[in-house]
Amino acid sequence: MNLRRFILLSILTVFLPSCGSQRKLALEFFREQEEIHVLLLPPQEILKKYFPIHPDSIVGNDYDPFVLEHSKFIKEAEDSVLLALFMSSLKQSLEAFEVKVYGPADMQDFLNLDTSAYVFSLAQLELMEYLHEEIRYALLDTTLYEVAFNPVNLVHSQWFEFTELNHPERPMQVLYSAQYTGDVFDGKFRHNFLTGEMTYEFQPYRIGLGDVYQLSIFAGEKNAQFIFDFLLNKYVDDRIRKPRRMVDYLQYDRLENNIRRAYDDRFIRINPSRAD
Repeated sequence: MNLRRFILLSILTVFLPSCGSQRKLALEFFREQEEIHVLLLPPQEILKKYFPIHPDSIVGNDYDPFVLEHSKFIKEAEDSVLLALFMSSLKQSLEAFEVKVYGPADMQDFLNLDTSAYVFSLAQLELMEYLHEEIRYALLDTTLYEVAFNPVNLVHSQWFEFTELNHPERPMQVLYSAQYTGDVFDGKFRHNFLTGEMTYEFQPYRIGLGDVYQLSIFAGEKNAQFIFDFLLNKYVDDRIRKPRRMVDYLQYDRLENNIRRAYDDRFIRINPSRAD
């Protein structure tokens, strides 16, 4: 790791609100790791789903999510472009963390490594579009006013299978994350005291097809952050003498060059090998 970055990090990490041993191990990760080797394996396809209502509201098999003809955007979005944008963004963003990134074409070079190396295989990539009714209310005297919207929402979800090259005895872990965008209707009710009329004034922000592609780029950037943070926390977990639930999950801010609590800004472990 870059020495200048480590020196600055040593100063900034003093403000990390975590136990001393965790702080020490986090700094050690940057000092001791000469190079991080990561193999990225893309999925074979993108799974697309569309729901005319919020998917959490669906009971039984009322809707076939794979009928896309009524969707507004995902039926038009090119699968190959979505995948290329995501994988390119993921690779470039990981390289910004000084990670050595390998792809399917570099498989033999990766397998010949005799140091710590990690595989992140994208088992499933899903793009979902759905409508979700939002209702705004206002109560004036005894009269209840309401206005309803049906914003379009997009969810970009990923499931990674994580394994370690030179440690086949360690179990595979499944890591999940999702990124969101959608229409926004910001506004407020206004009452005309002269006419008694109640109106809802708002400035809509409606997403377009370009936002579908931008979401793929953003998802690549976020997952690069999550991968780096996962490896940082794995390094700490493997060496600390405390259960994971007793220490903070850390996040490295590359631009500010400091470490902080990640809170929920992280991967969700589907089948963690140890308790979170």
